[in-house]
Amino acid sequence: MKDNFRKIVYMLVSVFAFLFAASGVVYAETKEGTINIGEGYQTGAFIITWDNEEVKGTVTITAPDGTVYSAKKTPDYVSEDFGMATVGVPKVPAGEWKVKVSGVNLGTIHVEFGRLPGAMNIDSFTVAASGAKGTASLSVSDSEPEVQIEIFADTDTTGFDGERVFSQYGAPNGKFELDLSGLPSGEYHFYVVLTKDGTWSREYASEPYSYHSPTADKKIAAVGGNYNGGYYLRWEFDPDNSRNYLVRVWDEDMNLVASEELNDENFYYNDFDADQNKVYMAVTYSYGNCDYDLIEADKTAGVDGNVIFDIDDSITNRGFIEAEVTFNGNMQLICYLNGENKLEESKTGTYRIELVEGSNNVTFELTDDKGNMQDFVKEISLDTYPPQLSISNDINGTVTPDDHIYVSGYTETGAVLTINGEKVELENSFFNHKAGLTDGKNEIIVVARDKAGNESRYKASVERNDVKEKKENRGWLIAGIAGGVLLLLYIFMFIRAKRRDKK
Repeated sequence: MKDNFRKIVYMLVSVFAFLFAASGVVYAETKEGTINIGEGYQTGAFIITWDNEEVKGTVTITAPDGTVYSAKKTPDYVSEDFGMATVGVPKVPAGEWKVKVSGVNLGTIHVEFGRLPGAMNIDSFTVAASGAKGTASLSVSDSEPEVQIEIFADTDTTGFDGERVFSQYGAPNGKFELDLSGLPSGEYHFYVVLTKDGTWSREYASEPYSYHSPTADKKIAAVGGNYNGGYYLRWEFDPDNSRNYLVRVWDEDMNLVASEELNDENFYYNDFDADQNKVYMAVTYSYGNCDYDLIEADKTAGVDGNVIFDIDDSITNRGFIEAEVTFNGNMQLICYLNGENKLEESKTGTYRIELVEGSNNVTFELTDDKGNMQDFVKEISLDTYPPQLSISNDINGTVTPDDHIYVSGYTETGAVLTINGEKVELENSFFNHKAGLTDGKNEIIVVARDKAGNESRYKASVERNDVKEKKENRGWLIAGIAGGVLLLLYIFMFIRAKRRDKK
């Protein structure tokens, strides 16, 4: 009722009017007046305006039976705005009505009352159709004997922006024949609009209607369902077709929620909205009249199967990967390697896929008999080439008296380097390592290992021979012997001298 009153306040069937005159400068004040309505009406409206359109006022109207209408008590019937207020009255008894207006510097206040046409309450509205003909059944109460009747076909239940399929001026109750031949095949929500003397009433039918034109082109074969948690539609691509394809998506209440035109494609994907549990899809040509089948996608549905790959890493030097595929029920299995179909099966098992050098996208696609589909994807790189390893100075065959030797060089980024099993830290892929030596022959093994497990090796034999140290030891020995000889000679000479003295 509120909507009607606010739409038609300037189109009153009959008007009674009076005004409160302004008297000098007025500040916050309340003015009161009365208006006599000689006969009762089903519905009516008061329009109150004031000269100062830049301020709002507060309006209270009291009916002869004591019913009070105000923004506080009856907000559905009262609208207060800058420069004016409107009050709708659902039932207007005859008698004296009191009007009270409060505000600041309102100026002269004008009050008008008018009778409104009937509310045109739409009690029921349904549509049934067969072929290109439809029948609308309409029941309306509180209406003028004749009104303008229009019926529209909409793609959803919002906006009242559909295509008109019927128009007539007459009694609003009864059955009305609809011509649907101008509509393309689709899911429709019919609504009716009743208008009379500037007021209107409108309402959607409670049930959607699926219309398939008898003159439509043949259907495009398609499958679809849940796909990796979203929904998809796939159809047969016709290379001889010059028209684009049109994919339409409806929600559970058959409101059109998506429409996309596609060219040179035969696949459509989208994600479920947070509040969506189910959608319906169809594909037709982008123009012309084309029939279709509705294909359902349920968010809670999914493929009852699994694929487990035998390699967890993202890089390998093994030339193949194996996948264990398990599922329940009927299932179609397709394996793609970098987009190329490599395998089609319908049974469980372990399947081997040969890899190519470089990047590999391995996708196992499972599709059940309801059209639900799920991808199991493995991104893996095959690298069979050993990493680069460069030694700055070849130390193989080196003989040194030192107890160590330096091994230096370069290996590729990402490789792990060890020397005799000890991990060596790299600086920008360069290394310079001090390797300890023992007496005799020493084996030096340098290994560079990349992420795929490939290895490059360098092996060297280094001999430690400490000649200087041996010479030094021999000198000390000779000196010791010479010293001992001199000592013995000295002792001999000393004893001999003593004997001469005694003689």
